[in-house]
Amino acid sequence: MRACVISERAKRLADNEVEADARMAATLHLLAADMRREAGAWSLCIENYHALTKYYLAQGEAKLVVAYIRKLMFVSKHWATPQERMEACLLAASVYVTTHQVVPATDAVTEAAAIAAQSNDRNAFEEVASLFEKIGRICPARPRKGKARCECRDADACIECRVAEDGVPAEFQVRIATGDGSPTRHSPWWPQASSGLDLVMKPPGPAGECSDWVAIRVKDGRYTVTTFPNWHGRAMRAARTMLAVSEKDRAGTEGPSSTVLQVECALEAFMNSVTYFIRNSRNKDKIAHLNELFLAKSRNESKKDRSPIVKWNILCKVMLGANCITDARMKDFRNFVELRNAIVHFDERNKEQIVPAVNSDHKILGLFKNKVFQREPPRPWVDRLLTYEFAVWSVELGEELIASFRRAWHDQEKKRYDRENHSAFISDGEES
Repeated sequence: MRACVISERAKRLADNEVEADARMAATLHLLAADMRREAGAWSLCIENYHALTKYYLAQGEAKLVVAYIRKLMFVSKHWATPQERMEACLLAASVYVTTHQVVPATDAVTEAAAIAAQSNDRNAFEEVASLFEKIGRICPARPRKGKARCECRDADACIECRVAEDGVPAEFQVRIATGDGSPTRHSPWWPQASSGLDLVMKPPGPAGECSDWVAIRVKDGRYTVTTFPNWHGRAMRAARTMLAVSEKDRAGTEGPSSTVLQVECALEAFMNSVTYFIRNSRNKDKIAHLNELFLAKSRNESKKDRSPIVKWNILCKVMLGANCITDARMKDFRNFVELRNAIVHFDERNKEQIVPAVNSDHKILGLFKNKVFQREPPRPWVDRLLTYEFAVWSVELGEELIASFRRAWHDQEKKRYDRENHSAFISDGEES
């Protein structure tokens, strides 16, 4: 609601056509966009980023205009009406023509033309034609040789123009965590923050898992900013990247083997993140319960006890009171860990008799029989199992396990919230 009021104030200032008011309008649009982004209302950022792009385009600020058009194109890709997306594409094409970026300009105006054709928007057709003409004029002027230039035409890539490798603007890749002494819950200039455990349990947004968590604290009268890499989110991204490699090279095993290891990394990193944030929380009961179970585990330590399965079961007991996945999926998890151990450790699990041929399949092949496609013999068990189909199955398993844990946690927290509020309601009633 507050961001809406700020945006409306910005629009009225911009209509005054006074330079000082225009600058203030840009400042207010930036504030509203930040508030909406952190609140998860990404679709509402469209009007703010559109206004900021037009303002800096008029000011000739190439670095900032490229930065804001990228943000606008990102948020309008999935959360805009066709009209809003078309307007964003037309504005993007104008920006990229100004910065002599032929390829993104052509892509943007082509998408705008397709949307205009569906709505039969004649004004849009005229703007599209004009933009194509401008693109044709700048094509010969594109630099062909020499040092690579930033899209804002600076000699080096400026920080305003940098984005992550997957094209998602940097501020959409992080989430804010808070700690003792954080100003975020009181200052209107900082977004509302969450505890670390809340962030780990937060489902991925439309852009996927964030790459980092950022903690803002006050220490000795100064703000300190600390980053935490979201390793399970990064590992699942890597797993999906290797899944794409597997799809392109259906005959190879490099992609599937890397996918398996990245999914395993993601699952262990998720459990380690949960453990870390429990131990750094204020919930003394959960900390004590967690420490008690891990201590009992360490007293009777063996290779089997060190399995991720044991850690998973401990966290389920501490956080949820019971396992959150079906017995069948738990069996898949155990088999998956067994495969991971065979890949990582060189031991008896890797041995396979080739000559003379045996009637039964290798043990690990048997673990996944009737689950996924396996290549025909004669070939080593590893080459038979590590297929594109198995890579798909692995990614689905990893995502399902993490999502199941999060859903169970949210269901438990909702019950706790309802119970506490019901008790408070009864207490208020008794006092009255």
